[in-house]
Amino acid sequence: MFRRRPFRPPRFRPLGRRLPPPVAPRVRKALRRAHEALGRGDAAKAARIFRRLGEGAERRGMPVRAAIAFAEAAYAEAVGGEARRAVEDAGRAVEIGARLGRPGRIAPAVGRVIDTLRQRGREAEAAEMEARLDAALEAAGTSRREVVDRLAAARRERRGQLPAKCEACGAPLLPDEVEWHDATTASCPYCGSPVKAV
Repeated sequence: MFRRRPFRPPRFRPLGRRLPPPVAPRVRKALRRAHEALGRGDAAKAARIFRRLGEGAERRGMPVRAAIAFAEAAYAEAVGGEARRAVEDAGRAVEIGARLGRPGRIAPAVGRVIDTLRQRGREAEAAEMEARLDAALEAAGTSRREVVDRLAAARRERRGQLPAKCEACGAPLLPDEVEWHDATTASCPYCGSPVKAV
């Protein structure tokens, strides 16, 4: 004789965005090597690694991670004095963000590139990059001022402080560049590992 199973309602899944899956261990190791190289002052090596990771992420259909990797490659190139390549890679990041309809997601990272170019006396390249970023943001119906205001409002809602670096890949964790999932949980923009604010 068959026994009837009791009725069980489906499991509750909260609405909202799920955490993206973390990247593969070899990608985390490459990210760690790139961040360590940048910390040692070997910006050229860091830029090569970030660019290679960006190209790989683009091939695998991970456009947000590709845009972030290209923006980080651009930052390393700006630090290393390669202003032209920095503009190329930052432009690639902006194009990917614009294609996704989310140029505001990468605006803080590209803003760091622009600031670094200006600090190094490369005003022409900084102005070119600023114009490209502003055009992409305008096409998406926003502006850098709105992005800054939105980030400031989100920062006021959060509790706790992020660790200085991601435990998984060694990336610096900046509150404006991580993707926040709730008041205390964010994901590393580079490797996707969940990070708890303390």
